[in-house]
Amino acid sequence: MSSPGALLTRRTVFDGGTGLFSQLALALVCAAYAVGSALGWGSVSMALVMGDFGLSVAAGTASVSCLLYARSRRSRFRPAWLLFALSSLMASLGNLVWGWYEVVLDRPVPTPSYADLFFLCFAPPAIVGLLVLAKRPVTRAGWVCLALDAWLIGGSLLTLS
Repeated sequence: MSSPGALLTRRTVFDGGTGLFSQLALALVCAAYAVGSALGWGSVSMALVMGDFGLSVAAGTASVSCLLYARSRRSRFRPAWLLFALSSLMASLGNLVWGWYEVVLDRPVPTPSYADLFFLCFAPPAIVGLLVLAKRPVTRAGWVCLALDAWLIGGSLLTLS
């Protein structure tokens, strides 16, 4: 049996945003967004705002989350999480610039633009971050596998960006 003060020392669900309440809130927001997209709610201009600025906010949130995790004491791979934060920041800025041209200025995005620069700078920190997480190979075959993995990941991220 626990002491009467034990309940007062328990961690609350609002501690650090990792509790059940914040997870349910995030799930509800994502579900509402998915249902709205499937049913075609809103207008074309709203779709442009959500497609450009919504993705920018999502990537920015991911960047802040990675940065906060890298600063925590639980983080074993701090450099990798800092690189993931940088990568997400680049994606956020790319979508922000894209939205600025497409939504605010109401004109096509020029080629090349700062959005292209940010999208190209998205992949390298993500690749290096993933390599930092990988175990250091001890054999020549392990190094070849690591190089092939890096090449595949880099090609995939470059294609996506």
